[in-house]
Amino acid sequence: MSFHHANDHNVGINNFFEHKTLFITGSTGFMGKVFVEKILRVLPSIQKMYLLVRASDAEVAKQRVKKEIIESKLFKVLREQHGQLYEKFMWNKLVPIAGDLCKPYLGMDTYLVDMIRNEVNVIVHMSGSTKWHDRYDNFFEFNVRSLTRLVDFAYECTKLALFVQVSSAYASQDLPGVAFEKPMDLGHYFIEDEINRKLSIEKLINTEMRIISEVARQFHEEEQTGEMMKLAMRRAKFYKMHNCYLLTKAIGELVAAKLSGKLPVVIIRPSLIESTIKEPFPGWVEGYKSLDPIILSYGTGQLEGFVANPNTILDVVPVDMVVNAMVTAMAKHGNEGKHGIKIYK
Repeated sequence: MSFHHANDHNVGINNFFEHKTLFITGSTGFMGKVFVEKILRVLPSIQKMYLLVRASDAEVAKQRVKKEIIESKLFKVLREQHGQLYEKFMWNKLVPIAGDLCKPYLGMDTYLVDMIRNEVNVIVHMSGSTKWHDRYDNFFEFNVRSLTRLVDFAYECTKLALFVQVSSAYASQDLPGVAFEKPMDLGHYFIEDEINRKLSIEKLINTEMRIISEVARQFHEEEQTGEMMKLAMRRAKFYKMHNCYLLTKAIGELVAAKLSGKLPVVIIRPSLIESTIKEPFPGWVEGYKSLDPIILSYGTGQLEGFVANPNTILDVVPVDMVVNAMVTAMAKHGNEGKHGIKIYK
């Protein structure tokens, strides 16, 4: 895909990304890889991308990026473009950072914190728990508290011009009628507390953390997993959400929205993401999740058919279409530079 047509309509993708430095979480994940590949293939004038990777040290982080990104089959078109200079090009653009979103300052070394917060122009958050069912404390740590640490870091970044978060199309309450594309504190979310008023994000998080701590104290370690999973279902039901994954993604949007008074915040809400439809080539997929078992079984002839309602909406989107929309939205709001939050579904 060329972005020249988009630029003709004043989106300004090439101009926005030129010489920009990005800080990315979740780059070794399914969507993260496609995003990194897209940027490097069509926007090579980008300055660099800091890739936060869960690793014990810098060498382990480098090996993860080498194995999971540079050597990935997804990057074969980019490898063909650069030939023998491929790895040199990749290492000139990608900077692996050993870290952990569950730790203060994202688990980064102090000197890296100082360097990155004085260089980064855009933060792209694609990390988090993608399980549909898990312990409530795990969901809250990976999808809420980790994002809180990242937002705190973003406040300290002196050149930050844009914050991007990947959420979920279903991060809205299970209510009848139209669900507006707004985060919790700007839309139709009302927390049913003792005086029926809307809670601040800080109080909401503190309330949920207190509930988690109470369950942790009440049950022994061998009982905690089952009780935490039950708690996840109870809290999702309390907030009128389908499950706790979606609840914590919705709360995460509220956390990211705190930055909207300082800079543009873009939230991307994809539905079920599946294989590429076009870029960098059709059919690339990784892992065995979501609808993959059905698709692969049908494609290999093991599943000849299955019962379905012909009127049901198949809410699936190719990953490269999500990334294209994401890059375009980033350029549009990054170039405008208007404080506020924009959500794309």
